[in-house]
This record gives sequence, C-alpha cells and structure tokens, in this order.
Amino acid sequence: MSSFEIRDKLKEGWIKVWFAFDVLAAKPDISKKALEDHIDKLTSLNQIIAYKKDIAEPIKVENPPKGTSEAYSTAGEVEALVKSVFDLINIVIVYGPSSTEIIEPDEVKISIGDLQNSVNVISGVMHQFAQAGIGGFVIRT
Repeated sequence: MSSFEIRDKLKEGWIKVWFAFDVLAAKPDISKKALEDHIDKLTSLNQIIAYKKDIAEPIKVENPPKGTSEAYSTAGEVEALVKSVFDLINIVIVYGPSSTEIIEPDEVKISIGDLQNSVNVISGVMHQFAQAGIGGFVIRT
C-alpha cells in the first residue's frame, strides 16, 4: 500500500495503528506457527488493511514458566489501517496485542452509536472476567 493510498484512507476516517504480539510455546515451531496463524486471521478481517507484517524468529526464554522445562517466544508486529474506533476496540479485545499504538490521526470523530457499542463490548468483557473470578467488578451489598 502506497503512502498516497494510506493518506486517502485516513481522509475517509480510517485509523493508522501499530500492533505488537508475543507468543510463548514449548517448541519454537509451535510458537512461530501460532503467531503466524493469529496474525493471518487478524489481517483477513474486512475492517483492517495490513500494509506491513513482521514476525521474528523464535528465541529461547531464559526463565521459562514454572512447570515448563523450556519455552520459546516469538514476537511480531503489524502496521495497519483500521476502519473505525469500534473496530479497533473489538480487534484489541479479540486479538489481544501486547501493545497498540495509534499513529494517526491526532483526533477521531465517533458516533454516539459506535461509542455505545464500544462501551457495551468492554462492559461485556469485564463481566466475563468477573464471572470467571479473574478480575472485573463484583458489587456486594
């Protein structure tokens, strides 16, 4: 995708983002394949246009998680355009990047409907965490 095409999409309201991902697995080939598959699923969405994907070679982790003799980490990054704020929030929730940077634009306009949908999605995820006992808010009287 050329810089001119990116500029045109930004004028249409798309959001330029950078995502970082990291996968940990017991074997290097499993780690890399899992990340490749994950990024392929993400970049196949209609709400995203990925123009750069990089996946590093797996590296052996010096202190693997308890109960694991060895582990391998694979890092990856994606630069893309995302159609809307609502889509960006959904992508972050579903695909769980380690980090997200919003590059452009400096400001976005969001409809009240998209804002409503976004906060309801976030609220739903928080309720799932609370029900699972791993976070969220539980109110007791």
